[in-house]
Amino acid sequence: MPDQDPLDRLRELSGPDLLLDPLIDALPDALVMIDADGVIRLVNQQCELMFEHMRQAMIGQPLNMLIPQDLRDRHSAHRDEYFDDPQVRPMGHGLVLRALH
Repeated sequence: MPDQDPLDRLRELSGPDLLLDPLIDALPDALVMIDADGVIRLVNQQCELMFEHMRQAMIGQPLNMLIPQDLRDRHSAHRDEYFDDPQVRPMGHGLVLRALH
């Protein structure tokens, strides 16, 4: 199924033996996973603490809810470039990152 969300597909393939959510919540850093449209698909517990939003309030919302207004257009352009050619790379390397909470 090509249009299926990768996270949903991983959960479908892994079955109940792989406890994906507890592993993601155990990460020491905040994690936000979005789709190509910039919609939040997954957050971990550190993200909830950092942004002071419950995950249910973030999932399904545009990532822009966490991005300061003056950076949204630039960030959207960076996101589009990434999804055109996805590669492992550091995000915001050498930059001071800002977000809303």
